[in-house]
Amino acid sequence: MKGLFDVTGKRALVTGGSRGIGLALAKMLREAGARVAVFYHGTPVEEQGLVPVQCDLLDAEDTQRAFAQAVTALGGIDILVNAAGLHKKDDAEHFPAGEWEEILKVNVVAAFRLSQLAGREMIAQGGGKIVNICSVRSVLAGDRSSAYSTSKAALLQMTKALAKEWGKYHINVNGLAPGYILTDMTAASMNDPETGGQLLNRTPLGRFGQMEDLTGALLFLCSPASDYVTGILLPVDGGFLC
Repeated sequence: MKGLFDVTGKRALVTGGSRGIGLALAKMLREAGARVAVFYHGTPVEEQGLVPVQCDLLDAEDTQRAFAQAVTALGGIDILVNAAGLHKKDDAEHFPAGEWEEILKVNVVAAFRLSQLAGREMIAQGGGKIVNICSVRSVLAGDRSSAYSTSKAALLQMTKALAKEWGKYHINVNGLAPGYILTDMTAASMNDPETGGQLLNRTPLGRFGQMEDLTGALLFLCSPASDYVTGILLPVDGGFLC
């Protein structure tokens, strides 16, 4: 049992790693013994023990350059965590087309692009783990969140498609679905008395999630404990999807 959740020495890349869920997951992997590189866009990563790599996920060439830089720094890649994400609320009939498309490009297209780059490395070395940070909105659409809900549903289907295609290469591809975890992205909804109250009312455990609630689930999906698990959506949501 000792080695079941062991990621010591594994080489991991986490996107969106400068803040929020991405940073929390990167720190967890580092504390578990993995060597971790994180992508950031505007805000530099100052956390000790993480390898910061600047990347514009909207730019295909820059993404490829940053991926190569991260792999070189780590000496390879065993784990990819696609945690970068954009979110904006607006009425569907007024949603700016450019912003709608940008959300899809970061949340889905960039995640596929990086999965493709990592997949090539993992195929060559005989396996690896890819974890896509999906959402409860991969299953249930959110209010005034047409772009985000669409992107997370697409990310879930991409997860299943890659799991089906790459299983023969011993690459596990899974989705982790946080519920309402207190972050910059969710603070407005969770702190609003009416909206926050409604969200809590449909959460059986009766509380919002903390970053620490996600770490065990991620460690499971990145470790040998999940070697026979692929193509799933693992909700960490306090029962929200019930």
